Amino acid sequence: MPKEIPIHTDALGRVLNVGDVVAIPRSATTIQIGKVVKLNPVLVGVNVFKESYRSRYNKKPKEMIKLEDKYVTQWLITQE
Repeated sequence: MPKEIPIHTDALGRVLNVGDVVAIPRSATTIQIGKVVKLNPVLVGVNVFKESYRSRYNKKPKEMIKLEDKYVTQWLITQE
């Protein structure tokens, strides 16, 4: 029997899926932008863009906000 995929929602109540781009906290005053790569039973696996030291984080879904496509595209184009 295949494993059931957990349903997680972000801080605004929107459903998170693999491949979504999210903003996550790095510290109390900074955020990072990353892509959801795995939905675990409790935590969500996120690969962070432009990170050289550690690129994979497991975060609680309520600690992240799903970003809209048009804003993500604009941000990705402006990055080097």
